[in-house]
Amino acid sequence: MTKKQILVVEDDGIIAKDIQMCLENLGFSVPATLSNGEEAVKKAKEIFPDVVIMDIMLKGPIDGIQAAEQIRSLLNIPVVYLTAYTEQKILERAKPTEPFGYIVKPFGTRELYAVIEMTLYKHKSEMALKKAYDKLEHRVAERTAELKAKNKEFKQQIESRKLAQKTLSESEKRFRTIFEKAVEGILVSDLDTKKIKYANASILNMLGYVKKELQQMEVKNIHPEDALEYVISEFESHIKEERTYSPNIPCLRKDGTVIYTNLTGTTAN
Repeated sequence: MTKKQILVVEDDGIIAKDIQMCLENLGFSVPATLSNGEEAVKKAKEIFPDVVIMDIMLKGPIDGIQAAEQIRSLLNIPVVYLTAYTEQKILERAKPTEPFGYIVKPFGTRELYAVIEMTLYKHKSEMALKKAYDKLEHRVAERTAELKAKNKEFKQQIESRKLAQKTLSESEKRFRTIFEKAVEGILVSDLDTKKIKYANASILNMLGYVKKELQQMEVKNIHPEDALEYVISEFESHIKEERTYSPNIPCLRKDGTVIYTNLTGTTAN
């Protein structure tokens, strides 16, 4: 099993050596002991230790708190502070760097071991939690992207349907205008029941009916009874698309008189 590496940063050589011996006796590896903050940051980037024990009051351009802040923010390595000071002002400065613990001088082997083990456990738990959070965040991002894509597709479908409905409405409006204003008489009937469904103004005027009356009638009602068989056969030939034009079709007006018309027929869905 690989030993956990502990980087020791302590400007008192005797204390640094004592800490190294204690840690090695406890089964840890101490790859280096350093005396200033700049070296600590550089070495941490180089070897990436499992824990850094950092003396708060280091001499040099940056103290232990500043060095710990860089190591924590850049490398996410847990830092344990080593200090002989318990002044509130110093502790308040140290808090933002999120230390995993404090070792107050003088200290015993048991205390050192307990703090290191607790730090390793807390950091492992923190990393597992971060991994789970990142995984969840990634899944949420994926799902959000999926929903956005679906929403975009749905909006496009709505817009397409609106456009289709608008086009259909405009087409129906144009058809109705042409239908109503056509000079030729136009009549629409059901293929199966032969009931009249629509009639334009020209056919109404031609036969002498109002729209409501004609829409309650069947095709047979507007043709003489003695010519009905012939008329129906002509209608059937138009339905089967055998022909599109039939001349001199007798039509029965409302007043009983007969007029002859030319029939042009087609089927419509």
